[in-house]
Formats: sequence, structure tokens, C-alpha cells
Amino acid sequence: MRTGPIFRAYTSYNGVTWGLPVNTQVIDMEACLEVGLIVTNVPYATNVTATFSHVYVDGGDDPERPAGISIHDGASLHVYPNPTSGQLTVNLTAFLEQEAQLEVTDVNGQLMLRRSLGVVEHGNAQLDLSGLPAGLYFVRLQAEDGTMAVQRIVLQPRP
Repeated sequence: MRTGPIFRAYTSYNGVTWGLPVNTQVIDMEACLEVGLIVTNVPYATNVTATFSHVYVDGGDDPERPAGISIHDGASLHVYPNPTSGQLTVNLTAFLEQEAQLEVTDVNGQLMLRRSLGVVEHGNAQLDLSGLPAGLYFVRLQAEDGTMAVQRIVLQPRP
């Protein structure tokens, strides 16, 4: 939970009753627009499923999106197979005849790969992520007209 620059982490064993904060951090962020929720089951390292409800953001203004930028929910960027063991095909048909750039970032936003595509003339591009560690990544395509599309992918461990 965030109150100004103070972030508090709580634990719950049933999702209804919450204990005292297990961690508190003070982070000076001024006007931050990003919000995140996390679920873990440390130290057990098994899958976790969670549903967040009653989530809201209050205070401050609702800033407008900068002019000239449109963001798609992944419908115009198809990346397969997903999950993958490293080799990906990116379908670019929605971006033909435009200059574009592909980027792959990890869950922390660290840039792992960047490829300038020039003017997109072919419907597909190949990406090789086999040199990256297994995990969750984001493939982002940005076109010259400001259109941006992002697709989440899962890179599986290699045998």
C-alpha cells in the first residue's frame, strides 16, 4: 500500500485477514503514474494465483495521453509460440510500410534486445531469445506513426 512516499507490504494467509506491515520503504517519487500489485509465496517457489478486487487509485489529476501516441493491447502484435524456448516469430502485418523498431525488456524494464526493422516490408520477423534466462519478457513494437504494441511472452527453461 502506498501513502505518499511510504510503501508498505502486508501478508495474508487467506486474502481476508492482513497482518502488520512486513516491510516499509520510503521512496521519493514525486508524481508517479505507475502502480503495481504483487503476489508471491516465498519461500515455497510454486505457482500462485490471485484475484485483485477493490483496487483503486485516488488523488491527483487524470493526465491525458500525449498527442500522437496510441497503445494497443497486443491485438495488433502477435508473437508466437508463447511460451517459447527461445525462437519467436513476430507477426508484423499490422505495421507494413512503416518504419518500426522491436524491443524486448524483462519484467524490471531492462532492455534486453533492440532491433531496428527499417520499413516493414515482410509480414514476419524472427527473434532469438535463447541467450536470455528463462522468465517473463515483453516484446514491444514502436512504429513511426507513434503506434506502440506490447505482447507479454514467457521464455521457458531449455532442457
